[in-house]
Amino acid sequence: MLETITLVNPETREEKEVKVNANLTAWTLFNLEKEKIINKAFLSSLLSTGNERSMDLLDSIRVVYAAYRQANGTDFLDFESFAKQYEVDMTEALEIFGTVLGKQKNKNKMAQGFNQKAGKKA
Repeated sequence: MLETITLVNPETREEKEVKVNANLTAWTLFNLEKEKIINKAFLSSLLSTGNERSMDLLDSIRVVYAAYRQANGTDFLDFESFAKQYEVDMTEALEIFGTVLGKQKNKNKMAQGFNQKAGKKA
């Protein structure tokens, strides 16, 4: 799993490695929604069982930012500053998105298995 990304200062071209964590918590997502960085459509795409290829460019930046915020709880750039310094890397974004999506797929499979077993007992 990807643990760092590189931000580049647009004025000085100085690179800075920052931590990311794709193990997103409800609190991080709640705060990002409250700050209007993500919306319900974004959350739905995270929870859907679609594949990574359905992610649009802006959602890819948002998922990288969410992972950045998750890893940097109190010391972080606001979204605008982050977006100015993040040079979009779709391989990186898809890896983070895939990790988040993979966790959701596994949870969905567990829930389906539980429902199937519960249905057999009824």
